[in-house]
Amino acid sequence: MTIKGIVANPGKYTGIAKIIGTKADLTGFKKGEIFVAHSINPGIASTLKKAGAIITDESGLTSHAAIISKEKDIPCLVGTRNATLAIRSGDKILVNAVDGWIKIL
Repeated sequence: MTIKGIVANPGKYTGIAKIIGTKADLTGFKKGEIFVAHSINPGIASTLKKAGAIITDESGLTSHAAIISKEKDIPCLVGTRNATLAIRSGDKILVNAVDGWIKIL
């Protein structure tokens, strides 16, 4: 399955996905995991900085996810619409934030 999104910051990364639905899901987020969320608010910037890649269902090129990814040079796709439904925590995924797609491996 391939999921498409908008490239907010280019790069490629393969790693383990962590779905973030609530603040409680931030507990135990490990450096290098792929941060997957419906959307992102400014209160979780410190967690985002540990991510190997960032994926959001919503948001655009001026979103908080896009800004943090550019500041920290983290591959980022936004506006996927369904990443949180298609990906599960623990899935190994390839984020191609050059061509704008994600593949579950």
